[in-house]
Amino acid sequence: MTRLARLAAVALVLAATLSACGDEPPARDAFVAKLKSDPRTEGTPDPAVQCIADWYVAYATEEERDAFLNGQVVPAAGGEQARAAMVDCLKSAAEPR
Repeated sequence: MTRLARLAAVALVLAATLSACGDEPPARDAFVAKLKSDPRTEGTPDPAVQCIADWYVAYATEEERDAFLNGQVVPAAGGEQARAAMVDCLKSAAEPR
């Protein structure tokens, strides 16, 4: 799978979970580990994994974080700031290094 295809797959998985800020998030490392172990996102480039983990810590609700860490995808509304942060994250991860 190409780098762009992996990033697109990650974007599709995460598009359903965009939301506003929540309560105290689990450790960022939990999201990194989940992204690296989930068959839908394994093989995602490290820059994308890092910024997606940061996004979950900053923008996902407690329920969405818990659902994601339990392997579920929970649709959520998400605000413009959260969407913009994810788009910026994926754009920067896709840039050549």
